[in-house]
Amino acid sequence: MYKYYLTQRGPGPFCQPKGCSSTKDFGEKIFVKKIGCKAWGYANYEIPLTEKEINDYELVQVKEVTRTPFSEKGISDCTDCCRCCSEFECPANETRCQ
Repeated sequence: MYKYYLTQRGPGPFCQPKGCSSTKDFGEKIFVKKIGCKAWGYANYEIPLTEKEINDYELVQVKEVTRTPFSEKGISDCTDCCRCCSEFECPANETRCQ
């Protein structure tokens, strides 16, 4: 999943490139710590946008890690948690896994 923050206008028709899988409108321009500036909302895409699309729509991309739940990998506990935090999501929500 690729997330792009809209820094100049809220999500809506013609405000971001076509093909987004979902959007979030904040209702106002708020400071987003992840990008270090204010944004009106964001749009998620299954495939990355081109540099031209990012520039044309004045978007800011955030690279986020999508973690795979342990259950999908056949792991039932956190015994390998410290080794695999970047790859798995802890089912027990252990603080060392965050």
